[in-house]
Amino acid sequence: MEQDELLHKFGRRITILREQQGLTIDELAARSGVDAGEIALIERGESDFQVTVVYALARGLGLKAAQLVEGL
Repeated sequence: MEQDELLHKFGRRITILREQQGLTIDELAARSGVDAGEIALIERGESDFQVTVVYALARGLGLKAAQLVEGL
Protein backbone atom coordinates (compact mmCIF):
# COMPACT_ATOMS: atom_id res chain seq x y z
CA MET A 1 0.00 0.00 0.00
CA GLU A 2 1.34 3.43 -0.90
CA GLN A 3 1.84 6.08 1.77
CA ASP A 4 -0.79 8.43 0.32
CA GLU A 5 -3.40 5.69 0.34
CA LEU A 6 -2.54 4.76 3.92
CA LEU A 7 -2.78 8.40 5.06
CA HIS A 8 -6.20 8.77 3.40
CA LYS A 9 -7.51 5.56 4.96
CA PHE A 10 -6.25 6.59 8.39
CA GLY A 11 -7.75 10.06 8.01
CA ARG A 12 -11.11 8.62 6.99
CA ARG A 13 -11.04 6.32 10.02
CA ILE A 14 -10.40 9.28 12.34
CA THR A 15 -13.30 11.19 10.77
CA ILE A 16 -15.68 8.24 11.16
CA LEU A 17 -14.69 7.57 14.78
CA ARG A 18 -14.89 11.26 15.68
CA GLU A 19 -18.33 11.62 14.12
CA GLN A 20 -19.59 8.40 15.73
CA GLN A 21 -18.75 9.95 19.09
CA GLY A 22 -20.47 13.19 18.14
CA LEU A 23 -17.26 15.19 18.45
CA THR A 24 -16.24 18.24 16.49
CA ILE A 25 -12.64 18.63 15.37
CA ASP A 26 -12.20 21.26 18.10
CA GLU A 27 -13.52 18.88 20.76
CA LEU A 28 -11.19 16.12 19.63
CA ALA A 29 -8.34 18.63 19.64
CA ALA A 30 -9.11 19.56 23.24
CA ARG A 31 -9.31 15.91 24.28
CA SER A 32 -6.18 14.79 22.45
CA GLY A 33 -3.90 17.81 22.62
CA VAL A 34 -3.49 17.70 18.83
CA ASP A 35 -4.02 21.02 17.06
CA ALA A 36 -7.41 21.26 15.32
CA GLY A 37 -5.73 22.32 12.08
CA GLU A 38 -3.51 19.24 12.21
CA ILE A 39 -6.54 17.02 12.78
CA ALA A 40 -8.25 18.56 9.76
CA LEU A 41 -5.16 17.84 7.64
CA ILE A 42 -5.01 14.26 8.96
CA GLU A 43 -8.68 13.68 8.19
CA ARG A 44 -8.10 14.84 4.61
CA GLY A 45 -5.04 12.60 4.28
CA GLU A 46 -2.79 15.61 3.82
CA SER A 47 -0.53 15.22 6.86
CA ASP A 48 2.41 12.89 7.29
CA PHE A 49 2.24 12.98 11.10
CA GLN A 50 4.37 11.48 13.85
CA VAL A 51 3.42 8.28 15.64
CA THR A 52 2.90 10.26 18.85
CA VAL A 53 -0.11 11.85 17.16
CA VAL A 54 -1.67 8.40 16.73
CA TYR A 55 -1.43 7.84 20.48
CA ALA A 56 -2.80 11.29 21.28
CA LEU A 57 -5.77 10.85 18.93
CA ALA A 58 -6.47 7.41 20.37
CA ARG A 59 -6.46 8.90 23.87
CA GLY A 60 -8.83 11.64 22.72
CA LEU A 61 -11.21 9.06 21.24
CA GLY A 62 -10.96 6.76 24.26
CA LEU A 63 -9.42 3.97 22.18
CA LYS A 64 -6.14 2.06 21.96
CA ALA A 65 -3.74 3.22 19.27
CA ALA A 66 -3.88 -0.22 17.67
CA GLN A 67 -7.60 0.24 17.06
CA LEU A 68 -6.86 3.23 14.85
CA VAL A 69 -4.47 1.40 12.55
CA GLU A 70 -5.75 -2.17 12.67
CA GLY A 71 -6.77 -3.44 9.25
CA LEU A 72 -5.51 -0.47 7.28
